[in-house]
Amino acid sequence: MSEEDRTPQGNSAYNQLMDELRAGRLNPGDRLRETELAERLGVSRTPVREAIRQLEADGVVAHIPRQGASIRTLDYAEVMELYEMRAVLEGTAARLAARAASDIEIEELQDMN
Repeated sequence: MSEEDRTPQGNSAYNQLMDELRAGRLNPGDRLRETELAERLGVSRTPVREAIRQLEADGVVAHIPRQGASIRTLDYAEVMELYEMRAVLEGTAARLAARAASDIEIEELQDMN
């Protein structure tokens, strides 16, 4: 039995939609129409509805009254917060990598300059 056979359809639809997001086939602002997605993913509307609800719970999808679900866009403040967090994480990662670096790795980095 393959992993796909053990995965409930809602999870499978969720995973497929996440893959499409990562691949750039779904973009911020794109509307998520259940019937179109169900047809494209080869499932009924119920698993698609479950997947959209999960994406909404994850903060990836926004539900707009009288318009439906769409891929969320980030506002300026959210983008700035993400870049600030990235700077903190990259700095921490660099510090930890430097602490754990062997003498050989340090020499290789010095040779690159």
